[in-house]
Amino acid sequence: MNKKSFFICALVAVLGLNQSGNSQTNLVDTQLIKAIFDGDIAKRINAGQQIVYADKPSGATQKLKEKIMNDKTLKIALTNEERRFIIDALDSIGNYSWPDNLFNNSKRINNKDVFATAAWVDDGRNKQRRFVYVFSKPIYIRNNSVALISYARICGGECGSTETAFYKRVDGIWVVDIIISGGDF
Repeated sequence: MNKKSFFICALVAVLGLNQSGNSQTNLVDTQLIKAIFDGDIAKRINAGQQIVYADKPSGATQKLKEKIMNDKTLKIALTNEERRFIIDALDSIGNYSWPDNLFNNSKRINNKDVFATAAWVDDGRNKQRRFVYVFSKPIYIRNNSVALISYARICGGECGSTETAFYKRVDGIWVVDIIISGGDF
């Protein structure tokens, strides 16, 4: 997958609103993001590694909007109100930017620098990959128990994975519910 395809697959940052119109706190967002990367971010923080993330993803949401509105094979039953809410949130893209220091020992970079930053790093002791994380602001529905988010983990020029999915909160823990699209590149 080339860079242009990646950015089309990666959902543009959307306003993180719940259906009652309240903005989500960064704490809720970071809990979800840490759950998505299955402890990878927490392991890197605990190992003293710096977490590098993009200020905002870029790409197109038209395909996702069409899927949410029209796809009868979508394996989540959305009410008409939920569909409209998600579409409105997707239409409100472009202005949200993640803050500095979203995680402990983290660094926010400009989105245009994602591929240049994701590379092999030699710290003098060993050579290891520097991952860059890219994620949208989640859209919360159903009293904040379900979230739609798009994310990617970039590990080099043409290396990484991306996914857009609905997550649900089960006993206080975010778990993947329905994957809309994604894959490795």
